[in-house]
Amino acid sequence: MKAYKVLEKFGFCKGDYAKDTQGFSVDPRDNRAVAFCTVGAIRVAYVGGPEFIRMVNKVKAHVQMPVADWNDAVERTKSEVVKMLKELDI
Repeated sequence: MKAYKVLEKFGFCKGDYAKDTQGFSVDPRDNRAVAFCTVGAIRVAYVGGPEFIRMVNKVKAHVQMPVADWNDAVERTKSEVVKMLKELDI
């Protein structure tokens, strides 16, 4: 599954890689996770290792700043994140 599909299926969050239904931070691979940040969605889609790192670096190069900072910007929306991930085919 692509990271953008993770966000389309589930919710979007800021400040944590993933959150549960009560808004608590959980590991993105935890089955209680219902909302994901950009990196958390990539983690779910690409599990880990070299492919995960490559995809995060691809996003970082695109947004030209740390991915977490871009994701957590006050004005950032789920639709912007999904659009960017689709453009990069992540």
